[in-house]
Amino acid sequence: FIWDWVDQTVLTTAQTEVETHIIDAKNQIEVTANGTFEEGRNGSKALKGNLEVPANSALNANAQGLTLDAYVKVDAGTSVSKDAAILSKGENGFNLKFDRNGDIEVFVNGWAGGTLVYDINASAYNDGNYHRFTATAEPSGSATLLKLYIDGTMVKSATISVSAPYDTNNYKLGVGTDPEISGRSFPGTIDSVRVVKRTWAPPGTAPVKSTRL
Repeated sequence: FIWDWVDQTVLTTAQTEVETHIIDAKNQIEVTANGTFEEGRNGSKALKGNLEVPANSALNANAQGLTLDAYVKVDAGTSVSKDAAILSKGENGFNLKFDRNGDIEVFVNGWAGGTLVYDINASAYNDGNYHRFTATAEPSGSATLLKLYIDGTMVKSATISVSAPYDTNNYKLGVGTDPEISGRSFPGTIDSVRVVKRTWAPPGTAPVKSTRL
């Protein structure tokens, strides 16, 4: 299972800030994107705005490992100083996001079991270039080991008090937004988003076969 929004069928081309409808070809789930599709990495299209996937058990990972992966480009010169979601299933699901202090925060199966927080300098991401943010979760005894990678380099790990399986509940999935809490929009563009039901070790080096859902 790999959910990859760039691999879906775009029914309406967005040239200006409009509502765009995307169909998951396998499960026939309609997704709504708000914003614009702009030139992304390597000839792809990147989303400047947000996208929400309806809650559906067919899109839950329900797995012993989980990887959240996205290329992001923060608006040049912007220092993020508020909650800004990259990939989110809300406070009770998983999250890869900026927190209110501008740090990178990761959690799975809800924030109450613990989070990974990485103090990142704004100059590491607001240079007008795309940067790859990857978070992984894997069992560590009865707990979970989280790892955060930026541009392929692991920058922090943390052990939290939640157990596998991960992503078992039906929550909406937000790209560039938190589907539970308004105002947590991402200030920039997001490209090549993936939610994978296994842990990449290390992320991006092992081949990942993407199939149309």
